[in-house]
Amino acid sequence: MYAIFESGGKQHRAEPGQRLALEKLTAPVGETVVFDRVLLVRDPDSGDCRIGAPYVEGAEVTASVVAQYRDPKVVVFKRKRRKGYRRKRGHRQQRTQVRVDAIRSDSESAAVAAPPVTEEPPTEEPSAERAVAEEAVAEEAGAEDAVAAGAEEGAPAEPESAGESPEGSGSESEESAVAKTGPAGGTGED
Repeated sequence: MYAIFESGGKQHRAEPGQRLALEKLTAPVGETVVFDRVLLVRDPDSGDCRIGAPYVEGAEVTASVVAQYRDPKVVVFKRKRRKGYRRKRGHRQQRTQVRVDAIRSDSESAAVAAPPVTEEPPTEEPSAERAVAEEAVAEEAGAEDAVAAGAEEGAPAEPESAGESPEGSGSESEESAVAKTGPAGGTGED
């Protein structure tokens, strides 16, 4: 079941157990608030849908205030070219976060309530140092895997030195001798 209600000049869709960010309400944290300006109530299981004109009679959404907070800053910058006019202002909108507890409609014998809420332990966001350390460990593991994969394919683990020949015979080929002495047979030092 869900309902669409009006609060702060905006319409919100609410389901039991859902958290919503609304315009600032005067209720303190932990208090229960009731929204009676319900525009629509729908039960998808039974197919029942009640639309208000403008509000549904006897319908209400009950919610608990979870937090009072402010949105991130929005920068308002105005300027007029070639006039030297520049104005910079910031704004943080105040919000109230609520958890929908129940949706009640007169056509039902009982209200639809949210499942019981268990307090979740706060999740710890990884710090910047920890993220960098984990990334470095992952890169090292990737490099070790690449070396191991190269060794499995038959490629040497270390690069060959310039003096060794790929055949392993120990003698220089004519091409490498010409490259060292140059095309005229000299050493290349003039």
